[in-house]
Amino acid sequence: MSGKLLFSSVVFSVRNFLHSGRSSAKKSGFTVMELMMGFGILSALMLGVLAIYRSGTESFLIGTWKVNAQKKAQLFLSQLREDFEKANNPFELATASANFPTASTPIYLNVDAFSDVEASTFKKKNLDSAGWTPLVFLTVSKPLCIANILNNNVQTSGKWIGVSLWASKNKIRYIRTGSPGIFTSVPDAKPTSITNFLPNGSTVAAGGDWEPGTDNIFDREIIEDVRNISFMQKTRNIDGKNRFIIQTRIQMQRFKSGNPTETTFTEDSDAKIQEWTAIQAF
Repeated sequence: MSGKLLFSSVVFSVRNFLHSGRSSAKKSGFTVMELMMGFGILSALMLGVLAIYRSGTESFLIGTWKVNAQKKAQLFLSQLREDFEKANNPFELATASANFPTASTPIYLNVDAFSDVEASTFKKKNLDSAGWTPLVFLTVSKPLCIANILNNNVQTSGKWIGVSLWASKNKIRYIRTGSPGIFTSVPDAKPTSITNFLPNGSTVAAGGDWEPGTDNIFDREIIEDVRNISFMQKTRNIDGKNRFIIQTRIQMQRFKSGNPTETTFTEDSDAKIQEWTAIQAF
């Protein structure tokens, strides 16, 4: 129905209402009162339709955002859980029965986001700062195999990968690199308290005892719309042993035209930490 026809129908209804019970005198046009009442009723109808449309559109946009944000949150937490569980100390394998760590390389967690086993609630680190905020530093390595009679006197270099997480403007940047130079300087200089991340007395270089790892190397902003992040250290009995768990929690928040809305949700992930890997706040 066209707007003109709709308006005429409304005004005719107004005329019938005003003249109900009276003799039906023919009129060549509408009175001013009939026109004003018609405009008022039509405006109210259009405002109602517009409100319903806007409400439906906003609900659709919120639902779409939640679905997409939840997928990204789960992918991010899955990758982080994998790295937490692989984080280890660099080892040298000297013989089949003798191996030893060359250094203790902890998992470093931002102190404002880290809660220990005694905590009753999560600390929450808001990620709305414009500058880069360091969140996580850890290393993943494969052992250096020293030449011996059991491996035909062939030495196999160890592999080293540094992992770091940074946040800025509610986005998290995830870096996995085989370069200590990138690990310590991108996107900003690492905190001075991050000290133990290389094998003792060794450098990481092609052809050396420890070479840059090449598995799943990337540098990207892996997730956005993150309001805050939390890490909690817990203990859990696994196969009769008390093992440390890092529970990661992120709160996602929808933004509209650059401003936060009230639409939020949280996602959690648990990672089992290797027996000899320490957890340290910075």
